[in-house]
Amino acid sequence: MKVRKWLFGAAIGVLLSYPFAAQAGISGIQYTHVSNVFNWSPASGLNGTEKVTIQHLNGSSISGFTGTYSLNVQTLSPPTSNVSGSLKNGATTLFDFSQGTLSVFQTAGSNAVFAVTVLKYSNVAPGLQNLIPNNAYGSFTGSTAGTWNGKAGQFNGQFSANTPELGSSVTMMTMLLGSGFLGLRRKR
Repeated sequence: MKVRKWLFGAAIGVLLSYPFAAQAGISGIQYTHVSNVFNWSPASGLNGTEKVTIQHLNGSSISGFTGTYSLNVQTLSPPTSNVSGSLKNGATTLFDFSQGTLSVFQTAGSNAVFAVTVLKYSNVAPGLQNLIPNNAYGSFTGSTAGTWNGKAGQFNGQFSANTPELGSSVTMMTMLLGSGFLGLRRKR
């Protein structure tokens, strides 16, 4: 009887955690340069507006998002703090990001890379919320392929969002497994 109770608790824990564990981890989109550039300098940080296309992280198209969009980036506290911006389709916001920290900006010849970490997403369009959840934290990266001129470059990269569901799922499963173990204890 007590083993059945434990198995029942374990089975419920697995069933409850499966949908969340499947979504947990990192999600996001990648962007591909079409025109314009991002600029960088120690005095002003990372700034500019690129025209981009967006795709899933694996490169496949995102249903309903096959056009060209404006990706705006500005460093509000140069050179590295409060990196903010937006991805827009004309006047329509697809998402905003703010509070980021430019943690890496490196150049080598005509190549450059950057990473903005700890940014927060907001105003995410409903069609993108499965890839970038509203109010999620994440990162924004970019790299050039031979287009860096010492001041500006054509960047491709990605926006990633950390999804917290795994932690809460593991906690729930642990609690249910624990309650199953408590049913196995012998009363003395």
